[in-house]
Amino acid sequence: MKFIYIFIFLFHHNFSKNLKQENKNGEDKLLFVWEHFRHGARGPYIGIDPLTNLDLIGEKWDGIGELTPLGIRMLYLLGISTKKRYKNFISNTYNPNEIYITSTNINRTIISVNSFLKGFYSNKTSVNLSNTQIGRSKILNSNYSKLINLKIKDLENYSLEDGVNIIPVHIFDRNKLEFGLYSTSNCPGIGKFRKKNINSKQIILINDDIIKYTNDTFGKYIFNFMNISDPLYLWKKNNNYYLADIFFSNYFDGRKMKLVENSGINMNSFYQNSLNVTYIDTYYNVFGIPSTETVYISVSPLLLNMLKYMELRINLDKENNSDKIISNSPRFYIISGHDTSLAPIDIFMKSEFGIDFGMATYASNQIFELWKNRTTGKYSVHYIYNFEEKGIFDFEFFKKKLLSKLYNQEQIKRICYSQMSDYVGNEQNKNSVISNILFIIFVFLSSSLIILIIEISLIKLINQIKSINV
Repeated sequence: MKFIYIFIFLFHHNFSKNLKQENKNGEDKLLFVWEHFRHGARGPYIGIDPLTNLDLIGEKWDGIGELTPLGIRMLYLLGISTKKRYKNFISNTYNPNEIYITSTNINRTIISVNSFLKGFYSNKTSVNLSNTQIGRSKILNSNYSKLINLKIKDLENYSLEDGVNIIPVHIFDRNKLEFGLYSTSNCPGIGKFRKKNINSKQIILINDDIIKYTNDTFGKYIFNFMNISDPLYLWKKNNNYYLADIFFSNYFDGRKMKLVENSGINMNSFYQNSLNVTYIDTYYNVFGIPSTETVYISVSPLLLNMLKYMELRINLDKENNSDKIISNSPRFYIISGHDTSLAPIDIFMKSEFGIDFGMATYASNQIFELWKNRTTGKYSVHYIYNFEEKGIFDFEFFKKKLLSKLYNQEQIKRICYSQMSDYVGNEQNKNSVISNILFIIFVFLSSSLIILIIEISLIKLINQIKSINV
């Protein structure tokens, strides 16, 4: 099955432990970092009984799509790994002017980014309180006030016990069309592009192939432990995806799944198959491959915002203030997202820059670094996936490519909320040029026709006058 082998290769998840030291040769200087990661391992968000929290194979979860303890640990370790990479670039203590942190408004991404930050700032995080400030923190006229002096002594110069600090996480506002534009609930106008993707011959073939493979290879076992007699079950109502998500979540979380195991399924094979199914849905069904309008629309707010902050840091550097920390120009930007937010960037980087897919498994991260060469003075963008460097691009080339492909906020509003038929994805600029050319041709032909009619009329009139004179 050709598609299966392709997916097995593409979904290989390589987490490199070779973390690069900043400025190791002294020639390049790091100016800005943008990091975007997927939440950690979660429970299934499809097929769970909301009353019992049991999934279709009888496994119990804390809630639909909630982060598991393993998922929390994954992001904590990702935070430690990220800090290790940038230990010479970012402060050991939280500085609100130095770093900006944001997340989607979903439990698993909010918990993920908080877990990440616990690892990122795993050194004791002080707030440099003066004695006067500590004194003001006393809670008077309460039972707790009796213990406050002892507690303050234990805390020393830290905000909370164990050196933990509270760090703000900004939540994406869906009304601002910044995130999740692949969803018709956020961007209704995306529906026509999604429909175009899923109805394409390529995607239909891929879906049919993977479903047939699942049915032929694992179908009889699935039917056994779920008491299903319908041979077309996997072809109905995305059941193939539902089962894959449930199995994938259970397997990744280390569940024994006796019900499945006793049915004779080869766990490793079905895990890989489930992984393939879930990512076919995310990458192909949602976004299409190669880059489609859905991809360009989805990545535009994220990458253009990143570009804006890169340019702010470049401007500071040109003023010899590259190390300056100011509130409107953070040095480090963090986004806690989903596979559906990493996927379009994966596809965009593949289509526009030739970068192989990373495939966004749990806790995968995408990093864009802005560097300056001290010798030449030129700026470059480094793209890193799971701490493995994938490509280096001249900043001006990178900027030009982004601006030629992506949509500004006004265009996104028109796409999402209008029914204008002349807005057809990332080709709007080409279409606009073509329309202008056609309009000019139309005006020219129309004018020529009018002139010709006038000339013919004048000739007739002149002939009539001549005939009268004669």
